[in-house]
Amino acid sequence: MSVGTHAARHALARAPWRRPGGIAVIALAVIIGLIGSGVLVWHASYAAFTSTTSNGANSFAAGSVKLADDDSSTALFTVSGLTPGATNSNCITVTYNGDLASAGVKVYIATGGLTKGGSGPDYLSDYLTMKVEEGTDTNPNSFGDCTGFSPDASGQPILNDTLSNIAANKKDYATGGGTWAPSSAGSQKVYRFTYTLSASAPDTIQGLSDSATFTWEAQNS
Repeated sequence: MSVGTHAARHALARAPWRRPGGIAVIALAVIIGLIGSGVLVWHASYAAFTSTTSNGANSFAAGSVKLADDDSSTALFTVSGLTPGATNSNCITVTYNGDLASAGVKVYIATGGLTKGGSGPDYLSDYLTMKVEEGTDTNPNSFGDCTGFSPDASGQPILNDTLSNIAANKKDYATGGGTWAPSSAGSQKVYRFTYTLSASAPDTIQGLSDSATFTWEAQNS
């Protein structure tokens, strides 16, 4: 083997370890990779631009319907010793304090609002009529006093029946009596209650005692 041939073989044997071409490829890959990374960074920066707007703080509050009266937790009537034909009137002022217009205020005896004494078949409330009128008063908020009372123009009572029948038939808002529909807080209505014990009340009710609770209810329109 000649010296020249040996040198050539030696050069070929070392060629895979030198890989000059491989170095070029790797360098090119690195350059392309860097360029690609730059493109990605540019796009990421572009996506970070934002803009917002807002509306707040929004608040919500429920309206109300509120009723009050001037009775100071005192019964309108506390009567004893009734006799056939006995009658009397008392007045009560009701004030609307709600901030919603009302579709109407109704008066009724709620279920359980009438308590009958005795064992029947006759009860005092079967013969005791209650007439209820809406109106105004020259001196409202004077609980019990009807001196300045004037009924509304219709002149028709909103309730006028025995306590037993009122309790049976006028027992909730849907069936209650009333025409007053206050539209703003501070509105008032005076109610005159007149009881009358029937002149034909039988002896069987002697000594009996009944009690009734009247309820006013307002609903918004």
